[in-house]
Amino acid sequence: MHHHRYLRAIVLIVPFVLLPAGSGCARTKAESPVLIVTPWEGRLQSLFDDSIDPASIGLAPTTTDPADANVARGQAAHFVVRTRVTTITVDGAGPSRRYLLTLDVVGAPIVGPTPENDVLNLVVGIDSPSFGLVQSKDIGLAGTRFVAFVRNFEERDGSSFHWHLARDTDDVVSAARKGAALEPIAD
Repeated sequence: MHHHRYLRAIVLIVPFVLLPAGSGCARTKAESPVLIVTPWEGRLQSLFDDSIDPASIGLAPTTTDPADANVARGQAAHFVVRTRVTTITVDGAGPSRRYLLTLDVVGAPIVGPTPENDVLNLVVGIDSPSFGLVQSKDIGLAGTRFVAFVRNFEERDGSSFHWHLARDTDDVVSAARKGAALEPIAD
């Protein structure tokens, strides 16, 4: 029997959310360590900004995340994984329009465990900062690889994940590993 966790988010407040993967067999994993869960605010909100680095999809090739931001993300992330976009779906119309991105985990985790079923499902709402980026690329995002930095946060109605998608480069991976070797960021 498979158990799925459903994460809820208030779309007007949180335009991006991480949803659980669909049905499928999960790999057997060791018990996860106790994670520090804090409110999504301050420095952590800017690190896990639910956005896509424009350089990672070829829209701003000279602009990248500073290495120190990726070190801090690696330090604070509950998990960091390499991913590849496998499905892009448009849901709704007008102000309720959103993109549903399915990203498969590629290889072993960089930091922490892998997400359930080795899949991330992200919702990119019309009010999100990366909506225009996703809209401009649309199905052209299929096959795009990212390094996904993800952390669980306290919300009024439970918890939710927030994330940042960066370029899939050795420098980003190195920065994430460097951050993971530091004392974890709690707030």
